[in-house]
Amino acid sequence: MSKYNFDDILLFAVNIEKNGENFYRNFANKFKDETINALFVFLADQEVEHSRYFSELLQSVQTFDTDNGNYNDEYFAYLRAFVDNAIFNQNKNNEISNSINSIVDVLDFALQMESDSITFYSELKLFMNQKDISKVDIIIDEEKKHFRKLYELKSKYNTK
Repeated sequence: MSKYNFDDILLFAVNIEKNGENFYRNFANKFKDETINALFVFLADQEVEHSRYFSELLQSVQTFDTDNGNYNDEYFAYLRAFVDNAIFNQNKNNEISNSINSIVDVLDFALQMESDSITFYSELKLFMNQKDISKVDIIIDEEKKHFRKLYELKSKYNTK
């Protein structure tokens, strides 16, 4: 019998948001473009709000029983690997931050991270009650807005 704590999964979400905030703050002043700076400060502030939500949700978690047959050890291993390798990983952020020198490259990286966050949060909903699912849907919608803003900004730079 396997037991997983939902709080482990929520801690992934908190870390994703904190790492996202660090990423955006790091790049907010790296370029001389005020549009980039303003967008990245805004996105960093949004990540703080998302982290706060997941931290609050941690206060009310319960053990998630995987004996119902819907989720096995392999599925949880997938989630852990996905977070470790795909989403706003702090080590990856530091590595990327040191190697990115163009606005288009930083926007590409940010787009990928937002997309990966949306995927993870969509998976996260499988473990939640309806009340909390609706709150995560709000965060997913915000992440999609972030993606669109980043994409629109990248489109402007691709025409230059």
